[in-house]
Amino acid sequence: MWDAHQSEISANSAIAGELRMNRCWFAPAIMSLAIAMSPLHAVRAQRFPVRVTAVDTIGRELALGVITDQELGSDGSMYLVDFSNNQILKFNPAGDLQWRVGRKGQAPGEYLGAYRVAAGADGRVRVFDIFAQQVTVLDSSGQYVDRRALPLVFDAFDQMVVLPDGGLAVAGVTHTAPGVDRAIHIFDSSFRHVRSFGPLPETKRPEVLPYWGAGGLSLSRDGDLLYTRRIPYEIYRYSPDGELRQRINAAFGMKYKPEDAIRVEYGSDNGHPSRTIESADVPVVRPLGAFELGDGLILGGRSVRNGAAYGDLFSTAGKLLATTTWPDQDPPFCYDPRRHVLWFVGEVADEPVVIRKGVVIAATASSGQ
Repeated sequence: MWDAHQSEISANSAIAGELRMNRCWFAPAIMSLAIAMSPLHAVRAQRFPVRVTAVDTIGRELALGVITDQELGSDGSMYLVDFSNNQILKFNPAGDLQWRVGRKGQAPGEYLGAYRVAAGADGRVRVFDIFAQQVTVLDSSGQYVDRRALPLVFDAFDQMVVLPDGGLAVAGVTHTAPGVDRAIHIFDSSFRHVRSFGPLPETKRPEVLPYWGAGGLSLSRDGDLLYTRRIPYEIYRYSPDGELRQRINAAFGMKYKPEDAIRVEYGSDNGHPSRTIESADVPVVRPLGAFELGDGLILGGRSVRNGAAYGDLFSTAGKLLATTTWPDQDPPFCYDPRRHVLWFVGEVADEPVVIRKGVVIAATASSGQ
């Protein structure tokens, strides 16, 4: 039986880990810096092929709390999850706030821990509550439509995307059969489990995976799933049916494993089982999510605990084209190809903000095969 208290411990640890470890591999201010090349790839040194043309900072007046997820809708709208306030926000493609809904509670349209968001082509928005383990559906105006529990209980819920048929794909770690030992979980439009597939990160201690996570997940323009395995650094392209179409092996050497980053110790507290979760102070490399960056280019990345972070640009064929370092700022979470805009979450004067950057991608960037 699912232990709600243990699930909350796992969720809180996952959120804390996200804030500590998912720091920033894509700094927009240094897009024109020269590439720091990896010795494992024979990549010709070049400038990173993205140039910023315009910058808009959005949301300073909104008093945002901790942002745990962001999503680009098919129409260019952008959605945020404000975990601190249990709210979902929608912005139009220009960055104007359209609506802001939600609060703490258990009534329809309320959340115990609003955590992830995904938008479908139908305009409906799906919100995952990490503590209630439920998905709420909102219409395009932010009004409550439905709420249901998923048939799998997730210890780590990394990302979700809405599939072209209205179903849901989730990257995460679950102890519920038949999703055990699989990273990607497919649900139909009624949230019934359909299939699970894809490898979880390699580790000798599976108990650390709820705090490490499975990996990033995004939807390609042709409806495929891009799954970034969180060690080893591999990007998988799957059909929603689970057919493996491509595997990109970034081949960067990674000395440490998840169990080197996170330590889980079991004990007893007044006769009751207990566990202690600690984040180890070692320079573990953690692969981040990947998404398409126009013309089939794929933008991925890696972060290093208490150290540098990197952005990696791959061709359609999976060839590494360029690598660069990104210090101290958050990565872009999506690219709007129609408007040539990268969206970021960052901070101004220690306040969370959304950053909208118009960009130009060099035409030669897609030439690598």
